[in-house]
Amino acid sequence: MKKNNKIFACLSVAAMLATVTFVSCSQNKTPANKEQNNNHINENVQDAVSQKMLRIHYHRDDGAYSEWDIWLWPEGGAGDAVKFTKTDDYGVYAEVDLESGAYAGATKFGIIIRKPDWSAKDASGADRFFEIPADVGDQGYDIYLYGGKEDIYTSPDEAQSSALNNAYFQDITTVKADIFLGKTEHTLVVSDISLYDGDTKIDISNVVITSDSITFKVPEGAISYSGQYTLKVKFDAGVASCNVSLTSLYDDKEFYDAYTYYGDDLGVTFNKTRTATTFKIWAPISKSVILNIYESGTPKSLSNAFGSDAIYKRIELKKEQQGVWGATINENLHGKYYTYTVDNGYAVNEVVDPYAKSCGVNGLRGCIVDFKAIDEEIHWNEVSRPNNITKPTDQIIYEMHINDMTNSETAGTKDMEFDGKSYTAKKLRGKYLAMSQTGTTYTDGTTTVTTGLDHLKELGVNTVQIQPIYDFSSVEEFGSSKGYNWGYDPLNYNCLEGSYSVNPEDGLSRIKEFKATMKAFCEAGINVNMDVVYNHTASTENTNFEKIIPGYYHRMTEAGKYSNGSGCGNEMASEKPMYRKFVVDSCKFWCETYNISGFRFDLMKLLDTVTLQQVYEECAKVYPQVTVYGEPWTGGTSTDTYVGVDQTTVIGTKGVGAFNDQIRNSIRGGNDQGATGWIHNGTTGVQKIVDGIKGTFYGGYINAEKVVNYVACHDNYCINDQIEYSSDGSNKNNKITQSDAMITLAEGIPFIYEGDEFCRTKNIYHTTIKDGKDEAGQIIHNTYNAPLYNTINWADKITNLKVNNIHKDLFKIRNDYEGFRYAKNSEIAENVTILSQGKVIAYKVKSGDKELVVVHSQAGGAYNLPGSYKLLFNNVDGLVNSSTSITDYMLPVNGTAVFVK
Repeated sequence: MKKNNKIFACLSVAAMLATVTFVSCSQNKTPANKEQNNNHINENVQDAVSQKMLRIHYHRDDGAYSEWDIWLWPEGGAGDAVKFTKTDDYGVYAEVDLESGAYAGATKFGIIIRKPDWSAKDASGADRFFEIPADVGDQGYDIYLYGGKEDIYTSPDEAQSSALNNAYFQDITTVKADIFLGKTEHTLVVSDISLYDGDTKIDISNVVITSDSITFKVPEGAISYSGQYTLKVKFDAGVASCNVSLTSLYDDKEFYDAYTYYGDDLGVTFNKTRTATTFKIWAPISKSVILNIYESGTPKSLSNAFGSDAIYKRIELKKEQQGVWGATINENLHGKYYTYTVDNGYAVNEVVDPYAKSCGVNGLRGCIVDFKAIDEEIHWNEVSRPNNITKPTDQIIYEMHINDMTNSETAGTKDMEFDGKSYTAKKLRGKYLAMSQTGTTYTDGTTTVTTGLDHLKELGVNTVQIQPIYDFSSVEEFGSSKGYNWGYDPLNYNCLEGSYSVNPEDGLSRIKEFKATMKAFCEAGINVNMDVVYNHTASTENTNFEKIIPGYYHRMTEAGKYSNGSGCGNEMASEKPMYRKFVVDSCKFWCETYNISGFRFDLMKLLDTVTLQQVYEECAKVYPQVTVYGEPWTGGTSTDTYVGVDQTTVIGTKGVGAFNDQIRNSIRGGNDQGATGWIHNGTTGVQKIVDGIKGTFYGGYINAEKVVNYVACHDNYCINDQIEYSSDGSNKNNKITQSDAMITLAEGIPFIYEGDEFCRTKNIYHTTIKDGKDEAGQIIHNTYNAPLYNTINWADKITNLKVNNIHKDLFKIRNDYEGFRYAKNSEIAENVTILSQGKVIAYKVKSGDKELVVVHSQAGGAYNLPGSYKLLFNNVDGLVNSSTSITDYMLPVNGTAVFVK
């Protein structure tokens, strides 16, 4: 079930402890009913249980125990180091108190055996997970780990027994298996090893057996891509068996040629008269695919009140070309729901179509959508994107989260009618529709300020980047529970997230609601960029992708393990033709269907350059000004089988830009508490700031239209908290406005985080939302699941109205003067001149028939201008528009000024 668990920012590959002697093959493990992360806050605390002590036993053949310790975390909680403090006949062990402290009440854990400096991890470095049974009493619970083995055991005998860890094809004629031989195991011989395709035994030859592996050959032509192969090894205590991974064979040219599909009709389509519905799914190795059409999108198990498992139709699909299965039903099935039952040869699974365009509650069933019917009903053809962006550098991007902007009582959300129903303000808070409202305000005393959409319009931003709105895994959509997450845990990429809908059980309603929001943004002159996470999935073995064709969509190591470049348990293989096609098709769908104007890619370096360039090229056919950019880094160690998009390769990747973390770190300091930068009187990083001002990084090889300059985003501290944590907070307002001035008045694309314009904080003490916890004064940087910290308190806008208005003036200057929006290096070289770099950074900008000088000063003091100018702006008063010509100017500490002639 999708969303009935706690909330996680980054989800790892989790396997519940299913210890079966001899079978420790990754393909055979029992999957978890939830995924988890080991280093984030969890706002939910379970009641304590009676288990007193968890004992973690560890054995290494080399006996080098002093070099290793345990990284342990309770499900959903923060990780911590645990030392081995005791010894026994097995090796060493640690004891963990389950009745008090961080682990009180915990029954599910994640664990890594590591060297304390993280220079090495045991057993391939995988996150491992186990659960303490509910019936364990005061005697506590013991687990056993053996150096080099991934499984977790409940007895030393199991841990030391022989095991078949995994098996995989190295090529079409070679199989390799990783094994562990117990100390008393007999010497393996060829007759102990056998390979089967179903029930048919396959001849093997050239068998090589070592202490930790088996390799052998199979006859030419014996292996097919649609076969299901099992390796069996006879050990002293019994026969171990393991599915043989086909992953490496998916890279064969023969597989590419036979099974790459180029059609544009995967998913659900309708004929021209919209009287027939066609279903197509790519499942090249499957033995059968059955289409299940449901009346309801909500399974009965979720709701007895309105859930239903009634089948409207069930049809067996026929295999077509290039691995596609399809069927056409001579009805318009708009509004009904569907799944596929796929027999992939290893297992039979009911899955949601990866190409589903909407879904029911918790993404458990796809929704059949005739978008023409919806668009005709809501007059969507009358909605068009704003016509205010001609090049990427025209944008001022404002990052926002649907829930954050409207979840507070201070947001001024109003009651409204929508689609024939009435909704109270309370029901609408944190939803799509709340962001569609105009005229929302907050009043304190005699001061009234705009909120929500009107605030953005008043501020002068022309583009918002919305944190994930596709269907993600971590928030329960059904019932009264008010879950929260940033959404970097993808479930159904082409479906809208239901927790932002007032009717999550209705797959059509969420479409209408979001289109109403998009209509409001378009009418306000604000483009919408979509934050997308195509680099990994929320779970791994349990994804629809893996259930359809195991080992294809996720990037794998040579040994058939999931590569974890995301740090979340897996990464997607964008270089494979059918996942590349999926990413491109998906982005084009959002661009065409919802007027999305751009895409911000999470962990973009995990995606290859060809895929990202194709995203740009295909979406540009829909909207020529589309913007594609992302984080030019990974979250972990990836494979080297592709060329990822980073700050060097982005230069040659057409239409794709990247965040400039160099200017961020140089201006305000890095992400660590106490880190300082130029605004704190720092002396390093000046050249990187100057490079950013010139719209580039790495010495000027990249055009400004590809550079996104920023000082804060949803990750890590907002700018207010960074300044408070990095210094004594003195001169804070000047430091905030100077930081944002340095990126707004730079070449490139400026990017601001929601609320930074009025000193928003993630210090709970300053919020109006209470949950009964005594956490006043805490400032948290990673608030992925914490609405208490993230919700925008619009009272802060009144408190810091002057800072807000200075930001508004900054954005007006950028919008008014083309000279701050050059796109090419050649334009910048001709029109931007650096006058000073050091404790004062100053530069001259030619803009049409105007000439501007921008001065940023650390310590303040007089600055001699290169001629006679008029003061246009400073970061204390905002727009000045002085009529007096001056040749020098006195700046305050952390002062920024703009002059014009």
